[in-house]
Order: sequence, then structure tokens, then C-alpha cells
Amino acid sequence: MLRSLSLLLIVVSALASGPALASERLLGRVRLSYSERDLDIIRVQNTCRNPNRDGFRAIRLVVDRGDADIQGLFVQYGNGRREQLPVRQRFRSGSSSRYIDLKGNQRCLVAIAILGDTNNLRSRQQARVRVFGIR
Repeated sequence: MLRSLSLLLIVVSALASGPALASERLLGRVRLSYSERDLDIIRVQNTCRNPNRDGFRAIRLVVDRGDADIQGLFVQYGNGRREQLPVRQRFRSGSSSRYIDLKGNQRCLVAIAILGDTNNLRSRQQARVRVFGIR
């Protein structure tokens, strides 16, 4: 019984995490400076050829190499519209955000702006933020 339950948990966790990981794409990365409220922009390449197939429904931030304080996250879509996404928190090195939904269905991204700074004064290593798009 215990063995069957363990096997069931392994299968369920593999199914739950499989599709999301397979549809993630690295959209870009930035290194946050030590100055407060530094604005870094990622130019997203090749996401608007076919909006029905190439767009994204959510994004996720992954922070490493240092702690980061993110005050704002903004996206610009292929049609020129802009949106401020709800993220305002401190990230420890090695942590990530939840999936942040984009308004609409499959959205073509042109640019992502991150307003934040590094909180890692002891080691003087700048935090790196990687942004992944989820289809």
C-alpha cells in the first residue's frame, strides 16, 4: 500500500510539472545594480511572428547570484499596449516568483522592464533576474 501511494505521488508530481516546464522559454536576463529603483529593460526577440502560436500566457522571474528587491514589473505587447504586472517583493538568491498571468490569451511580448535593485552588499555580487515566458 505504501509503495503504491509513493508511486502514485511520483506520477502525479511528474504530470503536474511536466507541461509547464516544457513550455517555458527564457525571454531574457538582467543584472540589477545597487542603486535604488534601477530600471532594466529586456528586449524580447522573435515572439510575434504568429500570435496564436508564439504568444505567452504568463511570465516567471528567477533570481540568483544575490538578493533582489523588485518594486515594479512592466511588459509591452506587440500591439503597443503596456501593462504593469503585480510583483513587489524581495527575492532571495535562488528563489522565483509565481506564474504571473498576462491579460488576454496568447500575448506577444516586445519588452519587459524590471524596476529594482540588488540587496547583496556583503558579497558585492549583483543579483541576476531571468525572465521565463510560459506558453
